[in-house]
Amino acid sequence: MSTEDRPNIVMVPVPRVEVTLTLDDILTPLIQTASQLAQAGQTQAEFRAALDPQVTQHLQRFTELVTELREVVQRINQVDPSLLASKRGPPPIA
Repeated sequence: MSTEDRPNIVMVPVPRVEVTLTLDDILTPLIQTASQLAQAGQTQAEFRAALDPQVTQHLQRFTELVTELREVVQRINQVDPSLLASKRGPPPIA
């Protein structure tokens, strides 16, 4: 293969972007899941299973567990905001 057949490779600088997610950013949407599925089950056929009593019970328990986890995370963060962080340092600015 000659050098004329090789494609030109152009290096483009890409800025580094850092994304910070808190556990609350993850847990809050999970807490909303059960009510959203229940509402969807009333209006959309593909989500009717969410109204099944057994599924409803599991969704309720799921919501309770995630809510409890969120409360525990908040208590830990009150004591040491950097303890659960992926890297030690000051907590992210909200």
